[in-house]
Amino acid sequence: MRSIDGIKDLKDITTLLLYLYMEEGKTVTYNNGLTDMRIRMDSNFNIWGTNLKFPDLPDMNFNEQMTVPYMLGIINILKNTDPVEFPGSCESRWNEIHAQVGTMMTLNRYKFKLPRAKKAEANGKEINND
Repeated sequence: MRSIDGIKDLKDITTLLLYLYMEEGKTVTYNNGLTDMRIRMDSNFNIWGTNLKFPDLPDMNFNEQMTVPYMLGIINILKNTDPVEFPGSCESRWNEIHAQVGTMMTLNRYKFKLPRAKKAEANGKEINND
């Protein structure tokens, strides 16, 4: 079996992608070592990047750039970046993103349940989805 750290990393990538997708206009800004980049996701799951040194240029399609190691790098950067949307509410931008995705998933948890789990719940049975 592979390490639990790898599984946690994949869960973090899911959180990042959910954050970008959950609402139009959600963006993540980070410094890639050369420039500040802003990424967003459209309704077709395409990821677009903007080089903030050249904001007048059209967005770049970032689908191929967003590999697993690249996304983990962005997450590590965000863990050392101050919160943006709610300054002072979290210790880092990553914690802020994680909290927002967790809140959205909790508020909509019934919508995300599998049909068999909904049916079992309606019948008063408990199902273990783990």
